Amino acid sequence: MAVNSIKPAFSLTDMNFEYWLMYLGWNTASGPEIMFWINIMSILGMLLSLAFGVWAIFVLGMRKSCMYRDLKDSLITRGPYGIVRHPQFLSAIGITFFSSVLFPAAQWGTGTIQTWIPAEASANWVMFTVALWILAIIEDRELALHFGEEYQAYASRVPRIFPN
Repeated sequence: MAVNSIKPAFSLTDMNFEYWLMYLGWNTASGPEIMFWINIMSILGMLLSLAFGVWAIFVLGMRKSCMYRDLKDSLITRGPYGIVRHPQFLSAIGITFFSSVLFPAAQWGTGTIQTWIPAEASANWVMFTVALWILAIIEDRELALHFGEEYQAYASRVPRIFPN
């Protein structure tokens, strides 16, 4: 038994379905409010971003990356790699965007307009996105050296991180 342990007033595991709806922004008197729909869209965005990243990992192969490449490996251009050249980076950017910037109920819980896009989360997300963009440029250079003309043709028709 813990000394001075007090049961918290708010526990996610003790909540029933109605509490979860209110937590996401559902008003029991008037129905869904704007924050409810923003939170639902954020959850869907996180799940789609995660699924896109997992798809990219399965298409590329579990043990392949710029850190581990065999000279006989071929250039992968199918699946998510036919949409963007760095789908795992796009997945990470999407997950962090939807979880930190657009999911205010889990982070701040008040659901007011002022908490939709907090400055700290937005600044961190922008810095994370810029860091992945720079990493993508570095990886593009390495892939161009490894695959040569084949990669140059691929890079000319497929965008780097964000689809057109």
